[in-house]
Amino acid sequence: MVSRVLWLSALFVVATVSQAHAAFVSPVSYDMPNGYTGSYNYWDKNYTGAGAKTTDGAFLSGGLGDLTDGVVTSLNWFDAEPPVGGAGPYVGWVIDPVITFHFSAVTTFSTVDIHFDDANGNGGVSAPRGVVINGMSYGVSDPAGSAPFWASFDVSSLAASSTLQITLLRRTQWIFADEFRFSTGAAAVPEPGSLAMWGLCGVGLIALRNMRSRKLAC
Repeated sequence: MVSRVLWLSALFVVATVSQAHAAFVSPVSYDMPNGYTGSYNYWDKNYTGAGAKTTDGAFLSGGLGDLTDGVVTSLNWFDAEPPVGGAGPYVGWVIDPVITFHFSAVTTFSTVDIHFDDANGNGGVSAPRGVVINGMSYGVSDPAGSAPFWASFDVSSLAASSTLQITLLRRTQWIFADEFRFSTGAAAVPEPGSLAMWGLCGVGLIALRNMRSRKLAC
């Protein structure tokens, strides 16, 4: 009976602690300059907020779109983008775009992940040289090969905030991105109730050991 109680208590503690593990958090909106036109149209045509979604560089605000829709392509821009319409997964800029993400509450973020195209200069598209997140600068190494890739940035040192302002810094003429992902709660920290339960488990284990010792001594 004692063993059963201790086992259930341990399961409760593990479940409670695991709830504090890192998790993704979604923005409620983002603001930015729309994409631009090159061989194709690299607009955020699926954007849900205000702004001219088919105009180069038009300011978009109050909505969500291609950058947070969960669609991540393994193809370079010239294979993933349709010839017309700007309805592909990428948004592309010939400026260093400033994108501001808004969240429903003040949050302590752990990482920001961004999926970029890296066409090794094909059509002027390359991996970025870096990003700036809420005033903190991060470099990006140009990976080997030309496949699209995830770049991950540790932002755990930034102050908690309900917004993240991210500037993408071009390496060459164009910069292309198709998805942003945000994580929070990097460390698992037991709650006070969990700590008390651990203490109860420890006392129970000692009692169980003593009971077994007395049986062996008889």
